[in-house]
Amino acid sequence: MTDGEQSELAPVISKNATKKLKRFEYIKSHRKEVRERKKEERRNQVKELDPDPNRICKRDRIQLEKERLRHSQSCFPRVVIDCAYESFMSEKEINKSRMQILRCYNLLKSPDTKLFHLHLSNFQEKTSFI
Repeated sequence: MTDGEQSELAPVISKNATKKLKRFEYIKSHRKEVRERKKEERRNQVKELDPDPNRICKRDRIQLEKERLRHSQSCFPRVVIDCAYESFMSEKEINKSRMQILRCYNLLKSPDTKLFHLHLSNFQEKTSFI
């Protein structure tokens, strides 16, 4: 093929279309960088607007809580609640027991209390405690 034949086969793109194509390729190649820069700008804005600079973000707070609970499983006293006596309880007693279990669990999650390991023995899925 000669140069003349190649130019006839090559698609003809207008000057405006060429500019659009170059701009699209530039935006596509720099998209990740722009996204990271904008994300960093948002983080900085939030830090500037935050009245309490010592505040822990939610992700870090959840991570600390998980570590604290993992640590409680190995080192601290165990509290065992036996759920086998459900058949001997009235509905009112079952509700009170359910609330006690919930309070124990909430105590375990609160950062102020000393840690303990909570066990529920003879707990079945199809029970009135749920």
